[in-house]
Amino acid sequence: KVSANLDAYSFAPFLYGDSLFWASLGHRDGVASGSIQARALDRSTAVRTVAQAPGTHTVGLILQDDIAFWVSRPLDTNKSWLWSSPNTCAQQPCAPQSLRSDYDSSHLRQMLPDGAGAFWILTDHRLRHVHPPSAGQPERVIDLLTVGDGSIAVDDQLVYMARKGADSL
Repeated sequence: KVSANLDAYSFAPFLYGDSLFWASLGHRDGVASGSIQARALDRSTAVRTVAQAPGTHTVGLILQDDIAFWVSRPLDTNKSWLWSSPNTCAQQPCAPQSLRSDYDSSHLRQMLPDGAGAFWILTDHRLRHVHPPSAGQPERVIDLLTVGDGSIAVDDQLVYMARKGADSL
């Protein structure tokens, strides 16, 4: 059990290495403020703020090769934003990098790391893959695969998809 005194809502817990990471939504002076936070599972360190999470509601968080990826959105729109940030930097919280800010989707359905980045699905049911910004490769939308009401699993080589009503994987 890892606990901390948080005056905030917490979303998208993710285990990475020896720490638990989560997205936190707090209110300061009536303004919503999001952040990505972490704490060692053995409680040897205090809760730390990894990055400030722009937007007001973080709906997905993963870590891959010490890079955090998350999707956030303002509560009053149907737009989603994709962000990344290093897990560690010289001065924390680390500065996030906007990877995309134009998704016409209100929610994240699933987000999983693979060996090269992350696979994820928004409510438009399209499968996407994104690499860390340092890789210099853009996000890919895998147009041939519409997940619909299905779900995915990934490993370092393949993405597996099961769809509602489908007979096969």
